[in-house]
Amino acid sequence: MFKKTAIATAVFLAATAHAQMVGTGATRTTIENYAVTKYLSQTGVPAAWARGFTGRGSIVAVLDQGFDLTQADIKNNVLAFKNFQAGSTVLNWGLHGTQMASIVAAQQNGWGTVGVAPDAKLLLGQIGNGGTSSYINTSAMIQGMYWAEANGANVISLSLGSSYDATFQSKVKQLAPGVWQAPANYGSLYGQTYFPAYAAASKSAVLVAAAGNQGLGYAAFPGAFATQVDSAGNLVLGGRALIVGSVGAGNVISSFSNKAGSLCTNVVGTTCADKYQVKDFYVVAPGELIMAAVPNQKTAGNTTTTVSGTSPATAYVSGGIALMHQAWPQMKAAQLVQQVLNTTTDLGKAGTDEVYGRGLVNFDKATRPIGNLVYTTASLNGTAPTAKTAQIGVVATGTVATALKSSSVLANTQMVDGIGRNYAVNLTGSVGFGSSVNSLATSPYLAMNATYREFAVPVGKTDVLTFMQSENGVAAQYETDYKDMRVSLQTGAMSEKNGFLNSFGAGMTGFGNSGTTWAMVGATAPIAHTLDVVASYGIGVTRTGNAAESLISLSPTMISDTWKLGLAKKDIFFAGTTQDKLTFAVQGPVSVRKGYADVTAVTGYSYTSDANGDITANPEISKERVNLAKGVRETDLVVGYSVQVKNTTYFGASIARQFNAGGNPGVQGTAFAVTARSVF
Repeated sequence: MFKKTAIATAVFLAATAHAQMVGTGATRTTIENYAVTKYLSQTGVPAAWARGFTGRGSIVAVLDQGFDLTQADIKNNVLAFKNFQAGSTVLNWGLHGTQMASIVAAQQNGWGTVGVAPDAKLLLGQIGNGGTSSYINTSAMIQGMYWAEANGANVISLSLGSSYDATFQSKVKQLAPGVWQAPANYGSLYGQTYFPAYAAASKSAVLVAAAGNQGLGYAAFPGAFATQVDSAGNLVLGGRALIVGSVGAGNVISSFSNKAGSLCTNVVGTTCADKYQVKDFYVVAPGELIMAAVPNQKTAGNTTTTVSGTSPATAYVSGGIALMHQAWPQMKAAQLVQQVLNTTTDLGKAGTDEVYGRGLVNFDKATRPIGNLVYTTASLNGTAPTAKTAQIGVVATGTVATALKSSSVLANTQMVDGIGRNYAVNLTGSVGFGSSVNSLATSPYLAMNATYREFAVPVGKTDVLTFMQSENGVAAQYETDYKDMRVSLQTGAMSEKNGFLNSFGAGMTGFGNSGTTWAMVGATAPIAHTLDVVASYGIGVTRTGNAAESLISLSPTMISDTWKLGLAKKDIFFAGTTQDKLTFAVQGPVSVRKGYADVTAVTGYSYTSDANGDITANPEISKERVNLAKGVRETDLVVGYSVQVKNTTYFGASIARQFNAGGNPGVQGTAFAVTARSVF
């Protein structure tokens, strides 16, 4: 015969369980800081919050002995309540259930405690006698599970479990470390009579159940049902169940917590032939002195206290899964469980062991990307995408970098990790400012390239022909006297690979090849006996190309310009056949005057559900036009000095102080130039 199962709430009622009562006068800061520093930060919950994961959109069913639906910390998060305990004497409140519900989803409401998933919604199912009773009705639990599934629960939190009687404990035989054989008259499973009903009651939700509080080496049921297989060796619960033990602040297993051992269901001789063991699905979470809400009926006011046991540890893990479900609704229950198991912090022996199982839950690590982030426009269903690893990067000068950094689409682009989870990534951080270039060169366009060089050829005594070259272009300038002015004309052309006007991109933020032609005019004209005005202006036309699969599409044509305006004082130290000149000028290096970039990317997902309840994340694509002429332009202050002898020999030196160098707001730089020529 099988022993009838005794089910109880999994609370460890130590003398210190309610020692740290906090009254209604405590401030939100005091309580929330206490909660975070005491146990939430122990598993990275604040880091998950910082990523925007607070449980919003997730539904957690808490099945327990009773609840206070008026408790201020939980009342606004209650989606529905139902009492499944027929004939219960107390229907309007329950101590243990209220505590567990608050650990899952107490609101950040200005005072009291705060739950692991403060924005999750709660389905509260009463399956006991309420009040302070620890009694749980197994039949009511099964009914509550059906109800939770029907009402969209993503997680079913069961802070309860079987209590092994003294006779059972005395006759359990240990077969190996972490493996026991139950007494023959109890059968392999303690409570297996209700396992078929338990397995049938839930088909899609994550099941989180307590390991139990008897300090035993093996876990309680129904949590231990996670290991059960069918005749084909498949997990009956489909790998979507977790068993939760308790640790204290030092991450040491609690003395009251049942450990990660298994009661073997298939003993061959003296060897356990079970395919799975409890330790494969067992995790630990903070379960000592966990802050929780107290029913008004018990305290005559909305207050908080501390509670210990594998019950609060279970509620804690249930809240953590709600955080993950909010972020990735497309992930199935078994995938969420696997992610929890794969991201634990190892405790005890290295690897999975019979005390801590897989280790301490880590919701910081569980909500970080796994593997390389990639970009895809495909729908997501919880499987790894086929997209290639994303290469990202833009280095830009002039106004381009500032303009792209302002893109809201780039700031909210969705990327996908190695297991099909989407993340909002701020790609504007991959846009960098290029180094400022020497704007004092004869050709500001060609000078944007490091290989710039020029060669001047005097033509007669007053005219000069200058040839300029870089690795990607050429230009020529003719300079002569016209009436009482000195004038110049320059034309040139250049081509750039994977960029334009010294701005370059790569991968999913790449640019195509471009070609630029330009013309410049310059003049030096007298405005007084020894004072000249100096001016130049250049305008360029760039034909751009676009890179395949890039998020950035450039306008086909861009207009750029460069300018200089200043004063030149002549005859500083010399006059006559030898003359010198001191120049003060303001100039603007080459920058886009007209042009745009269309930025198109996935910035969010909508979700659809099929007949089986499987959720698909469907990409939502946004397009934004960014004005590339809108950013910050570099402005240079230039001081130059030159000496000319008999119109045949010239020597000049200039220095420029660059403001917003390279188009980078607030950054300053310095440029130098020396020019010399002579007629022989």
